[in-house]
Amino acid sequence: VSWGMIPGLLVVVLRSFVSALSKPRPVMVIVMLGTVINIVANYTLMFGLFGLPRLGIAGIGYASTLSFWGMLLLLIGYILYDRDLQPYPILDGSFRFDINLSRELIQIGLPLGVLSLVEIGMFTLTSFLVGLLGTVPLAAHRIALQTAALTFMVPMGIGLGTTVQVGQRLGQKDALGMRLAGFAGIGLGGVFMLLMAIAIWLMPQTIVSLYLDVQDPANQEVVALSIRLLMVAAIFQIVDGVQVTATGALRGIQDTRIPMIIGIISYWGIGLTSGYLLGFHFGMGSVGLWLGLAIGLLFAALVLTWRFARASRIHH
Repeated sequence: VSWGMIPGLLVVVLRSFVSALSKPRPVMVIVMLGTVINIVANYTLMFGLFGLPRLGIAGIGYASTLSFWGMLLLLIGYILYDRDLQPYPILDGSFRFDINLSRELIQIGLPLGVLSLVEIGMFTLTSFLVGLLGTVPLAAHRIALQTAALTFMVPMGIGLGTTVQVGQRLGQKDALGMRLAGFAGIGLGGVFMLLMAIAIWLMPQTIVSLYLDVQDPANQEVVALSIRLLMVAAIFQIVDGVQVTATGALRGIQDTRIPMIIGIISYWGIGLTSGYLLGFHFGMGSVGLWLGLAIGLLFAALVLTWRFARASRIHH
């Protein structure tokens, strides 16, 4: 896998470059092709198909490396081919280290990395705390979390698109367009997750049935708790969609340090703390832990949206 690290990092950079120029569709196609390459190569190299040696687990590493190189070559080919990208000669071989630009990238990017670490840490620690409650709460937690993670992909993509649209209008000095793009993204994220919440409220048992046999008497305890957690997750989803798109809007105006601080306070100071108190001190168990997450994300959604409203008004 180590041989795939450099092309993997270059894929991330070039993917962001192309997306920032409002070309997300080719990126999507290339990533999908990379996924297909990875799946085919996994089976081929693991089990030694088509006369190739049987590599077992090591074949997965070779397959991942192959898919990274494949995506990199496809991205390079697209950048060289697309006429709209030719005014940006990033692949002409010229390179000049700019200390000021590097410092600016670190100042913008480091808080984003910390924020991602804090958010992942919140969910990881929550899973650990749920595990202390037993196997049934942990199984129900995984069902609710997996469902929330799947629907979260859409507002996360909207958030990335919002970053691009807000950033472009900032560069064009279009203050009104920047503000409208930001609130359009926040609204879309919230509305989509509201629709997902309604779907969860209307058919929680159907969703649980995708993960286990709801008719099996042995699963009834997990099914009942999963449905309760999904009810909380539905509320959780709405505010999560707002906060991730609001973060994307702020990222578009290069505001990352304060959102990082807001995230630390929201996720750990409010979300985990209130979840722990509700779950363990007030005896609400895993439902209390999920309510804590919802409270933390609600705080983040409100404060981040307010901050974008204030910042975009200043630019206007």
